[in-house]
Parts: sequence; structure tokens; C-alpha cells
Amino acid sequence: FFFVSLFRGATYNALTMSWRAVVAYAVAFFVCRCWTLAEKPRFQVLVGVLIGPQERSRRNAIRESWMKFSNVCPPAKRAENCSFIVKFVTGVTKNPARRKALQEEASKYKDIVTLPIPDDKSDYWKNPKPYVWFKYAVQNYPQVPCVAKCDSDTFLETRSLEAQISRLNFHQYLYFGVGMAREDCGGKARCPVLHSFVAGRMYVLSQNLAAWLTSDTNRRVKGMLRKWKWKNEDLLMGNYLHDGDVPVNAKYVSVPTSVVHPVKEADQQMHLYNSAMAGKLKQA
Repeated sequence: FFFVSLFRGATYNALTMSWRAVVAYAVAFFVCRCWTLAEKPRFQVLVGVLIGPQERSRRNAIRESWMKFSNVCPPAKRAENCSFIVKFVTGVTKNPARRKALQEEASKYKDIVTLPIPDDKSDYWKNPKPYVWFKYAVQNYPQVPCVAKCDSDTFLETRSLEAQISRLNFHQYLYFGVGMAREDCGGKARCPVLHSFVAGRMYVLSQNLAAWLTSDTNRRVKGMLRKWKWKNEDLLMGNYLHDGDVPVNAKYVSVPTSVVHPVKEADQQMHLYNSAMAGKLKQA
């Protein structure tokens, strides 16, 4: 009887220990899984559309075309369950009536960022709008994995763009966008150097690379101007990140099929292209 009781007790203890081990393992797995998911950055892109204060019809055309795609965040709501946060980026206009109209538009649509710089090109390289935009983005949207800049006559096919870049490792220092075709890049002297890097139609920096770039903006811009004689901001950016004094292992990724630029007569063509693109995607 003693040995039977001992055997039963040992069996009970073994089963109890096994059950506890299973529970402990399940809890540990759940915690680790949640930790992993929490650490992985959600795919989101903060898109800055550089545009003049006076270009309201262009902004409306964009609002009614590619900003209607399902993965673009509604401006007046929290950026949840969506992938592209879109802001129209302007500077300060000297015209009082235009400034008031822009303030009213910003209050209505919640999608305008007015940077604290003059919105003209007279002093462009002292306060270059794209760099001020990236600095604003780093300070105000540090949780967004990457930040984009695009021209106002650019049509973004955000669904295709998301499919191409959503699996990238945003812990890396990345810059990516649409390169310039050789026939469009301004002559043989410039094409070999400039055609394959970022162009103004759209380019994106990972959050960590944008933070590094804007940590000392004035010195970065001066470094670009000393090294490159062409003063096209987008071309300077691409070459600086590829061949400049970037102290990080920045990686370039091309996304060639997600952008249409320039959209001629953009206010009307935005709608036409959006309709054509929507029909094409429905058939697919």
C-alpha cells in the first residue's frame, strides 16, 4: 500500500509539474510574441506634398483623387488602420488675404502644415523647404517609420507603393523612391551620376535617416552644395545620401511603378488618371 501511494503521489506531482510547465511555456510564448509585435514598427509613411499657399485647386484635386485610396488616412481622424498620412506642406505667405484663406482651409481639412519659413525661392538654400519638412516630421511624428516628400503634380498609387515597401526593415537607414530616366535627366554629363537616385516626384527617408539628416541641417545642406554643382534639391539629396559623407550604412531601394509625374494640367488630369487607375485595378 505504501508503495502504491508513493507511486500515485509521484505521478500526481509529475502531472502537476507538467501542467505548470505547459502553462508557463504558453505565458512566456504569449509575452514574447506580444513583445515582438510591439517592437516591429507598423508600416506607415508620412507624405509631405510640397505646394504653394495659392494652389488650392491643386490641393482639392489631390484630395479628390489619390488621397481617396483606402490605405490613405482620413486627415481629420486618428491615423489608425491606414498606411499613408498625407500633409500639404507650405511656407508663410506675405499676402494677408492668402494667409487668411490658407488658415481657414487648414482648419477645415486638417491636412495642411505651414512651416515657419517664407514660401518663396528668394532665400531657398537658407531655409530649404524639404529639409525643414523632414525636421518637422521627425519632431512631430517620431512614431512613423518613414517620411516622404513629393511634388504637387505627382500622382501616388499608394496601394502599389505599399505592396513594394511594406516589408522593408525600417530599423535600417533607408532611402527610396523613383529614379530619373536617362532621357529626362538633362544631358549626358548628368545622367550617369543622377539618373538612378531619388528624384523630386517622390522620395522617402526612413525615420532614423531623416533624424540624422536634420540633426544639423545647415551643415548638411552646405556639404551638399560644396560637393555638387547642380542645385536641384532632389538630385542633391540623392547624390549626398549615395556618395556623400553619410556616416551610416544607408541603403537605396527603387520603387519604379508607384508614381506618375508630372501630371500635366494636374487639376483636371488628377481626376482622369484616378478614374483610369481605379478601373484598371478593379479588372485586376
